[in-house]
Amino acid sequence: MNATTTFTREELEADIAFLLVRAGQASMLSFGDAGRFTGMSSNALVNLAYGGKQDWMPYDRSDYAACVRSYVRLPKHRKTKEVRKGLAKARAAYLAHYPEHATAASRNAARADLEAKRAAENSKKRRRR
Repeated sequence: MNATTTFTREELEADIAFLLVRAGQASMLSFGDAGRFTGMSSNALVNLAYGGKQDWMPYDRSDYAACVRSYVRLPKHRKTKEVRKGLAKARAAYLAHYPEHATAASRNAARADLEAKRAAENSKKRRRR
C-alpha cells in the first residue's frame, strides 16, 4: 500500500477496531501464551501491514504464534501479498532457531525427547536422595 491508496469507510473502521483491540491487549500482563497476539515480532508484522518496515523477527514458537494470530486478526484489506511474505519470513526466522519444529511430527518428536530427558534427570535426582 502506498500513500495514494484510498480506503473505504468500512476499511478505515476495521483498521480502527483492530488497532484499538491490539492497543488494549499490548498492555496486558500474561504468564501463559494462549491467545497472545502482541509482542515485538507481531508488532513488526502489523507495522508492515500498515506501510512500515518489518524490523523484528520471532525467536521461538510463541513469538511466531503471536505473528500468526496477528495476521488472522488483521482486517481483510491488510492481508496483502507483502504481509503474507512477511509472515513467511517470520516463520523462516523462527525455524532458523528451531529447525526441528518444521513439521508437527518433528516438533512432537523433539518435545517427546525433551520430556524423556527431563524424566531421566528427575529420576537421577530422586535416587541421590
